[in-house]
Amino acid sequence: MKKIYPLILSCFLLLTNVNSWAQCAIPQTSFSDCNYTPIGHRGYPSVYPENTLLSIEELFKRGVKYAEVDVSITKDSVYVLFHDNPSMFRTTNGSGKLNDKTLAELQLLDAGSWKGEQFKNARIPTLIDALKIAEKYDAHLYLDTKNYNV
Repeated sequence: MKKIYPLILSCFLLLTNVNSWAQCAIPQTSFSDCNYTPIGHRGYPSVYPENTLLSIEELFKRGVKYAEVDVSITKDSVYVLFHDNPSMFRTTNGSGKLNDKTLAELQLLDAGSWKGEQFKNARIPTLIDALKIAEKYDAHLYLDTKNYNV
C-alpha cells in the first residue's frame, strides 16, 4: 500500500500541472523590460518557424528590437530570408538549391509545417517584407548574408 502513494501523488501532480504546461506551449515572455539587449536568432525560432515573417513579427511584438536573419539570393536576384541554402529540405517542402529557383517558385513552398501544422503555408519572405516588419515596430535586422555561389 505504501508503494502506491508515490504513484498516486505523481499522477495528481501531473494532472494538476497539465493546464499550466498547456499555457506554456507558447511562452508569454516579454523582453521590453530587460536590462540587456536581446537579439532574436532568426526571429523567435523556439516557437515559430525560423526566418519567417511570423517569427520576426512575434519577436518584435514582445519588445525585442533586434533580429538576426539569414539572407540568400534567388535565381532572379531577389533577396530572401533563408538559412540552409543550398539545401532546402530542412525547413521547406522543397528540394534543390535556393539559388536555382525564382521567387515565384519559392513562394509555392511551405516553410512552416516542419515546425508545426499551425504554421502550414508560411512562406519564405523577401528581405523587403522583413524590413517593413522591422520598420513597423521601430526595430532592426542584423543581416547574415550567405554566399553559396562558390
